[in-house]
Amino acid sequence: IISYDCPTYILSSTTASVVDLCSGTSSIITLSGLPAGLYSVTYELNNVLQTPANMTVNATGSGTFIVSGFTTLGTKSIAIKSLTSGTSANASDNCTSTINSANTVTVTTTSSGTAPVALPGTAATCTQITANWQAVSGASYYELDVATDAAFTNFVSGYNALNVSTNLTRNIAGLSNATNYYYRVRAFKGTCISANSNIITYKPAIVPSGVTLAPVTGVNCSVFIANWTTETNATNYLLDVSTDINFGSFVNTYNSLNVGNVTSYTVTGLAASTIYYYRVRAQNGCGTSAGIPMVQFTTTTAAIPGTIVSASPTNIICSVFTANWNLQANATSYLLDVSTDINFGSFVGIYNSLNVGNVNTYTVTGLSTSTIYYYRLKGRNGCGNSTVYSNSQTAKTLDSAPIAPTAVVSSGVLCNQFTMSWAAATNALTYQAQISTDNAFPATAVTQTFPGITATSYTFTGLTVGTVYYYRVLARNGCGDSVYGVPPSTSVTTLTLPSAPTISASGSLNICQTSNVTLTSSAATNNLWSTGAVTQSIIVSSAGSYTVKVVNSAGCESPSSVPSTVTISNLPTATAGGSITICSNGSAIVAGANATNGNILWTINGGSGTLTNETTVAPTYTP
Repeated sequence: IISYDCPTYILSSTTASVVDLCSGTSSIITLSGLPAGLYSVTYELNNVLQTPANMTVNATGSGTFIVSGFTTLGTKSIAIKSLTSGTSANASDNCTSTINSANTVTVTTTSSGTAPVALPGTAATCTQITANWQAVSGASYYELDVATDAAFTNFVSGYNALNVSTNLTRNIAGLSNATNYYYRVRAFKGTCISANSNIITYKPAIVPSGVTLAPVTGVNCSVFIANWTTETNATNYLLDVSTDINFGSFVNTYNSLNVGNVTSYTVTGLAASTIYYYRVRAQNGCGTSAGIPMVQFTTTTAAIPGTIVSASPTNIICSVFTANWNLQANATSYLLDVSTDINFGSFVGIYNSLNVGNVNTYTVTGLSTSTIYYYRLKGRNGCGNSTVYSNSQTAKTLDSAPIAPTAVVSSGVLCNQFTMSWAAATNALTYQAQISTDNAFPATAVTQTFPGITATSYTFTGLTVGTVYYYRVLARNGCGDSVYGVPPSTSVTTLTLPSAPTISASGSLNICQTSNVTLTSSAATNNLWSTGAVTQSIIVSSAGSYTVKVVNSAGCESPSSVPSTVTISNLPTATAGGSITICSNGSAIVAGANATNGNILWTINGGSGTLTNETTVAPTYTP
């Protein structure tokens, strides 16, 4: 009898190689920490027991075996359950040892293939969306995953690696609103599936909540404005209006009337002094909101507008006049009639109860020249129109263009401007002035035109000094323009500038600190010094540059004079030399003296004798 004691084996590690689907579908599993020999390995793949694999362990204590079938991206777990080994050529005939530690490993399946780029979904509704992605060149088909979690552990039924052929879109239907969905795509090319694309997220909309109504506004005899607040998920609103609190009947078209995506709506065509109810529901592609709050209100019994008081017409020209009237308290708009018949038996153009809005003036156009017109008005609001017309007004349109302006004169002539004035022209509304350096007034840069003048004078500015200018003016109204009025003198010459004065000085411009100098202008009057003085002469005791110009009575200024620059000299200083002793019959040269900023002059102080060379630094003294 041969007996054999079965050993107990303990693994030091279990590892697995990464699977690249573009290179194969198998992983090499490596077990370490075993004696050399032949083994049969019992293992589970994702908790499913597999057919045992044979493995040979080398002298270093490591052995490998191959697990196949990794055809999808992701991870799977390998668990080593037991090892069978012995001296028999068939490992399964020998001892079996259960393995409980260092016996699990995760196999990761990747792909080196090009992944598609997932694009945002389109055609989204409450229950569906169209997934989109970019093409991968050479792809045989695409796989689509749809899940309710970003980790893709909870797949939507039918959307786990769904083969969508070579299509680049797929409609995903049967979704639940208010639920987050995620989709991703893979491409199969050649022999392998690619890695996953980026993930696109979509959350279908939900049915709108109930609408919150706001107070009614703009209530009058036949109108009100329904108001409500915005509901986040709404794309439009349905409005009901009824005189029945239970909404058993509806007013006109206001039965689930789609008023669009707005938060107010003007309801018209109502009866005065009547109780109405309105309600609003929010709607989108998912459905219509439940819960219908209601607002009750009563239309007003406000009076119709009173009689309008018209006012005299203005701005009357050949084909136009402006009708005027006073505003009436209850009116929201006005109806205008215009006729050539004082009894208004006929009307001019569109001016038959023309609604001109809530204004108190209106320009009537398209009229004939030299024609008498009449106008009248009624006020209007939601309750009705004024019962009687306003008083009528008369307007007679002009028959021709205005006459040319007369009494055209110039005044206020200065160096760079002058004023043209004229007498008012009959029928004129505005005037147009022209100025030119050419008496033919050519349409070039030398001619300037100034239209739209409502006064009877105009000041031309920015002119060139000493220049001849020609000027003229015409009158204008809606019928046309007059000819230009000719001034009695056809031109005016702007004043020339005074000549620049010169400056004379009373002495040297280099003065002592305690001295001054008088500067005098060659012009007797109209001087303006750079100091601001306006006299002919100024007394200067400060260093600086001084100029003067002439400003004549017309305000024209000459160029400034050549500057006179005044400088200030420092005070002189003198230092005598030391004392010396001499004989009464001798003489001495005084030495050691110095002086600055002036001329030397020696004097005898408290004694007698004579000095020679007394204006030099070293004079000679003789007792």
